Amino acid sequence: MAKKYQLEYDFTSLAIVEIDSDIAPIKDMVDFWSGAEDRLAASDGDYNLAWLKQLGSFILLNRRLPSDDEGWCPLTAEHGITITGFEIWTPDEDEIEIEKL
Repeated sequence: MAKKYQLEYDFTSLAIVEIDSDIAPIKDMVDFWSGAEDRLAASDGDYNLAWLKQLGSFILLNRRLPSDDEGWCPLTAEHGITITGFEIWTPDEDEIEIEKL
C-alpha cells in the first residue's frame, strides 16, 4: 500500500510523493550514498524518511527532480514512487543578509 508524503522547506511545498514500499527500491537508493548509516540513524531507522530527506536536499540543491542521476531510480509508478506535485523553490533575495567584514 502506497503512503503519501509532502516535502516542505521554509513553509514551501517542494513535492508530494507517493511511495509503495513493497516495490520501491528506497533501501538501495539510501544505501548507495556514503553517510547512509548516519542518515538512517537520524531518521530513526526509517528508510522512507531517510530517502525523502535525500530527495528534498536534491530538489533544493539542483532545483529539479532526479532524472537519470547516479544513485536514483526513475521516479515512476512502476518503481513504486510517484511524484504527484512538484514546485521549484526559489529563495527570496530580500531575505539574504549581507554583513561587511
